[in-house]
Amino acid sequence: MTCHRALLFALLPLFAGCQMLGWNERATVQPTERLQGEITRSEGLLLLRTCQGQRQLELIDTATGLEEDVQALWSDGGQPL
Repeated sequence: MTCHRALLFALLPLFAGCQMLGWNERATVQPTERLQGEITRSEGLLLLRTCQGQRQLELIDTATGLEEDVQALWSDGGQPL
């Protein structure tokens, strides 16, 4: 029994040390959500109503050219996109 106890005490720092090592954890990345729906303009804002009609989102353009694309598509008659 003393042999087992000595072996346990000898290996204890090894097992405890594994818990203290920093593992190379990857940052969790949010999956990109693909939205489909209808774009409308209301009070100068671009709004996206999803296909299921459950949500209405305000689209904010931060130098992506979304506003210009919407204007080009609406030039045909202003129908909802």
